[in-house]
Amino acid sequence: DGQPGTGMKLCRNHGSEVADLKVGDDVFGHLQYDSQTIQGSFSEYIGVPDTDCAKKPTDVAFGVAAATPTDAMTALQDEGGLEEGMRLLVLGGGGCVGAAAIQIAKALGASHVTATCSTRDVERVRSLGADDVIDRRDPKTLI
Repeated sequence: DGQPGTGMKLCRNHGSEVADLKVGDDVFGHLQYDSQTIQGSFSEYIGVPDTDCAKKPTDVAFGVAAATPTDAMTALQDEGGLEEGMRLLVLGGGGCVGAAAIQIAKALGASHVTATCSTRDVERVRSLGADDVIDRRDPKTLI
């Protein structure tokens, strides 16, 4: 739909609020798109506010960077009234939306995040900030 975009180079910086962006940086973002006045990332060249994009880490593939904002937007779509100090259970913390939800919850001040995931994702989910991880394939963690 033209909203996620990557493979972009920052061509001009107009006194950006985003201090780490430099001309020539690879960037990605969740771009506005309304099919009539704003063309999203369908264009070869587009102008976007610096605040709508972020520097792409060098160890992240362009395709992954393009998908990440959509995952985060999905996780934020209905944050369920999360307030600082609340506890949260994230089902599917090993998936892209669940992983984004864990990080967003911690950034918004959740006091404790518990997440479920498969065995192979337990350590990664912990590294994202989950305080407790339930391995859905291990009956011992379910008791």
